[in-house]
Amino acid sequence: MWSTMPGDYELLYYCRQMDEQALYFLIEKYEAYMAKIAADAVAKNTFCEIYRDEFVAEALEVIYNAIWNYRENKECSFGTYFYTCASRRVKTLMRHYLRESNAANLYALSLDAIIKDDCESTYLDHFGTENDCGNPIYHLDYKEAVMRVNEVLAGFSDVDKQVLYYYLDDVTYNEAAKNLQFSLKKYDNHIQKIKRNIKEKVYK
Repeated sequence: MWSTMPGDYELLYYCRQMDEQALYFLIEKYEAYMAKIAADAVAKNTFCEIYRDEFVAEALEVIYNAIWNYRENKECSFGTYFYTCASRRVKTLMRHYLRESNAANLYALSLDAIIKDDCESTYLDHFGTENDCGNPIYHLDYKEAVMRVNEVLAGFSDVDKQVLYYYLDDVTYNEAAKNLQFSLKKYDNHIQKIKRNIKEKVYK
């Protein structure tokens, strides 16, 4: 039984000797790191709040791998190594969730949106009334929306897919345009075209 918290190198040594107490200490030491990684992921995409616990669990799994993969001769501490690996894993998981779910909600209409360009009537004005907008039969099923979006994505060119990837990943216009060797105008045109294609398919 340790009277004081051992250092990382000592904890790693004992963890590799299958010492459960050392593993407990190491996990407890980096528990705050896991919570921060999950919190940062959720802060960037509030849609992912429902996955916060899964992000923490993912980071916890990474620490097990890090125990065996970290080498003391690396040019960083174990804490830095673990934090970097866990952040990358959680970011990958977050992208997965966004590709599956956020794509269908990407072009959801705001209740404040104008229904037609030639009038000032909004969806909120008609919501709950005895017209099509307030009738549940006209509400698009989520799974059907996902299916329709996937149909559109299947027909996208590699360039369009890359543009959508940058857009969903919150890459700045300047950085994305530079990476694609586009002008800002051309990059924006691609985004608007993608929005139109998905919107037309989903709300057809």
